Amino acid sequence: MQPPVIYRHFNDKEGLLDALAEHGFALYLPQKQQETKHDPVQALRSGWDQHVQFGLKYPELYLLMYARIGRGPSPAAELSFKALHRHIASVAAAGRLRIPVDRAVALLHSAAMGIVVSLLQSQPRERDLTLSSMARDNALSMIAITEPTPLRKSALSAAASAIQAAVRVEDGFSTSEIALLKEWLKRLAVK
Repeated sequence: MQPPVIYRHFNDKEGLLDALAEHGFALYLPQKQQETKHDPVQALRSGWDQHVQFGLKYPELYLLMYARIGRGPSPAAELSFKALHRHIASVAAAGRLRIPVDRAVALLHSAAMGIVVSLLQSQPRERDLTLSSMARDNALSMIAITEPTPLRKSALSAAASAIQAAVRVEDGFSTSEIALLKEWLKRLAVK
């Protein structure tokens, strides 16, 4: 493909790379939509495994989507990040999130990316895939009550996270009231 054609279709090299990343996301998304619906924590566990498998199967696309140093995430990675946010909000809505949604998203996202990049540095036959399951289980235990149980010590924290994820302006609160409520809930969620 000649440069004039690239510029006509994609505006520039970054546009071409973004289109490739979107193609990668189109491959990735159908896998993610088959997640377990009845247990939101199990859905996160499955989503982690699918994320790692995708990264190992398509390393070039994965790095194109997620490893954009200094340029911010690709539009495809943004969509993936938003999907992760929705999944973690469903954990909060179920009363099983230990920490605020945004913090849980940041932790799980960075841990999963770190595992994929770390595994990609090894030759396929030398990869220790148990590192992924160990990191996944540790990350999930930090952010979620992994087994649904009756009230536990972190019940207040989980309830605060659930309410924080559910509150919206449409519920009759003003923007200021929501900001104040979310600040209080954020404090309760980290206890």
